[in-house]
Amino acid sequence: MPQFTFPKIALCVLLVLGLYDAVALAVWYWPGRTFDGVTSGVWAALAWDFAHGEFYRPLLDDTGYGGTRYMPVFFVIYGTLMWLFQAPTLVGALWMQTTVLLMVTAIAALLIAQRVPTIWAIALALVTYCTTIYLQYLTDVNADYLAAALSLWGLWIFVTRDRTHALLSPMAIFAMVLFVLAFYTKFSTVYAPAAVILSWMIQGRVKPALGFAALGLVLLAIFGAGFYIWSDGRIAASLVTTASGGTDLGFALGAVPRFLKEIFVENPAIGVSFALALWVWLRAGPDRWHDPLAQTFLMVTAVTLGVNSSVGIAGNHVIPLHAVSLAMLGRILTGTRTDRIAATITFAALSAIILATWTPGMPSPRASLERGNKPTIAEILAIDARWKPRDGRLFAVHPMHAIIAGQRPFLLDGFNLSLFIRGQHAAGLDFQRRIESRYFDLLIVVPTGQFRPPDYVASNTGYLERYYRVVDTAGQFRIMLPK
Repeated sequence: MPQFTFPKIALCVLLVLGLYDAVALAVWYWPGRTFDGVTSGVWAALAWDFAHGEFYRPLLDDTGYGGTRYMPVFFVIYGTLMWLFQAPTLVGALWMQTTVLLMVTAIAALLIAQRVPTIWAIALALVTYCTTIYLQYLTDVNADYLAAALSLWGLWIFVTRDRTHALLSPMAIFAMVLFVLAFYTKFSTVYAPAAVILSWMIQGRVKPALGFAALGLVLLAIFGAGFYIWSDGRIAASLVTTASGGTDLGFALGAVPRFLKEIFVENPAIGVSFALALWVWLRAGPDRWHDPLAQTFLMVTAVTLGVNSSVGIAGNHVIPLHAVSLAMLGRILTGTRTDRIAATITFAALSAIILATWTPGMPSPRASLERGNKPTIAEILAIDARWKPRDGRLFAVHPMHAIIAGQRPFLLDGFNLSLFIRGQHAAGLDFQRRIESRYFDLLIVVPTGQFRPPDYVASNTGYLERYYRVVDTAGQFRIMLPK
């Protein structure tokens, strides 16, 4: 058997295992369920507000608590679909998978631009689906795939068009629009335009680089002003208040070990792909490091490392790192003997990771979902019908519980409300008053002490249990009524 076929065989085996894993999880999970993660509920709540005519809610008003550092493009589209079809879970799941497909096609396009045969470019791009982080977003929604897709399609314009660097050329403007939309989907996408600008600077194209940077600043300002006016200033108040996520210097200094743990322990498939891409980058040598794609790999690595200095960062932030890593692989399937060996080992390792998650007792997405045991849509509706009085007030830590019950979520983001409580923000103090006055007729919360005020003294009961009693459970959630 010709030696060059080994990495291709290993890649095909990986795709069979990975795609089967994804389909099996979807078929098992989705009937009758809504999104698993509370973060998905935040995106859905933002979309629900938008579908009902509210673009960013206030931090505090009589109808609930706001506060988010999420950018608008993803949830504006989601909210529009929600308004059109009145199916929050279904349109959210379909929109989420559409954004994944947009990223996959962008990776394939970048590989084809490097003269990788189309079939193998598509095969490499499909490795996106062969990771546990993708399986997480098979059951959730998040903006990271859309942000990465917009960034990579903008980058593709520069990789495939020699004259794009001409100052204010139509394609340069279109690419920057994509970069700006990516930024207003996820602010950490600055890696793509920064890579293009730096690449031009290294190549001596200083004037177009500065012009492109100026164009980006102008478009950022225009879009930002539009969002500010559209939201009556609420977007600025929300982002400014929640931007730090409660980070302090001590936490920020632990960014490097958290980054390494995230990609090699929590998401080893990402770490293995990253290691192969780093191998490709190093072998390319300094003469090729000015290439926009190579610069993007460097920038996205730096940005991913940087965001790990913030509290509240989860595995979703490795998605663009994985996407760019796959785009970096180029012709490694048919490169030098050393390249082919490295590719074969990498794809075999990725297959082994998938097989390991099928082993009883090993961590896996399905095991996590079974352990979490979130209520189904029918169970959520039954809880609402049984325990909440007609027109009663519901406080649910997972906003989807309110949305499924046909109500505006009183709470947008429990993480930020917990920060408001610890920081004695007006919203946090208001929440304490409402709890202590038994304002809510029904609480659906998790027993984490998340909403405990900073001056609360631990005793045999939690803070909420002083004023509310547990009457039922639904998976990890506690159903509580006023005492």
